Amino acid sequence: MERILWLQRAAGNQAVTGWLSLQRNAKFDTAATLTDKVGEPESMELPKELTDGMQAAWDASFPGGKSQEQGGILVKTAQGKYEWRAGKAGDSGSFTPNTGDLKSGETLIAVGHTHPYDASEGSTTGVAHSGGDIATMIYYDNPIEIVQSGPKTFVVTRTKEFQALVSKADTPLKKKALHDEIDAAWNTAFAKAQGDGVDFVPAVEAAVAAVCEKYQLVFYEGAAGKLARKEARAHVQVVGAGARGH
Repeated sequence: MERILWLQRAAGNQAVTGWLSLQRNAKFDTAATLTDKVGEPESMELPKELTDGMQAAWDASFPGGKSQEQGGILVKTAQGKYEWRAGKAGDSGSFTPNTGDLKSGETLIAVGHTHPYDASEGSTTGVAHSGGDIATMIYYDNPIEIVQSGPKTFVVTRTKEFQALVSKADTPLKKKALHDEIDAAWNTAFAKAQGDGVDFVPAVEAAVAAVCEKYQLVFYEGAAGKLARKEARAHVQVVGAGARGH
């Protein structure tokens, strides 16, 4: 009898765990789907495949004590499962997404990379997206752009409103103009924050939040795979060009 009760409790615990996992995945799945900005979740938990992949990328970001960006892509397979694929190492300030690793029948969900600063660069952590990171989203179809810097994780998600802007940039010249405009907007917000006495790391976050507000993207930050939305503060909102170009 005790054995039966134990099995029933175990089955119940597994069911609850599975239900919670589905709830967490549902929020991430919403963020990974092109929706209106208002429909993006207030918080979400990243799938283990993504958190493990980004942590492995971070762990490999200081070969020989020198900063080297690492990253990869999260795909949804034809069977509906998430899978992380690591890309080739970048350099101290850039990483080229390995989108060519996407196979037929798969969907690109996220592109991620690290922002490492070695001892000669101040060992800074918690550095969110650069203007270039956000601007290059116009050239890829990934719903999610993710950065890890130390224990902190930052995510920018694509929305229908942002995609409408991208769709209007229907020539190479228009795309470049939009790219440069987004990058310049980030630099403007970053410079304004620093001009107001904001330190480097929070100034980067302020710039990301301001650009996301202007271009109808959604900015999340957190740690250990648990993220919440972050909004722009009034004094750093973009009105119209920085940091190392990660």
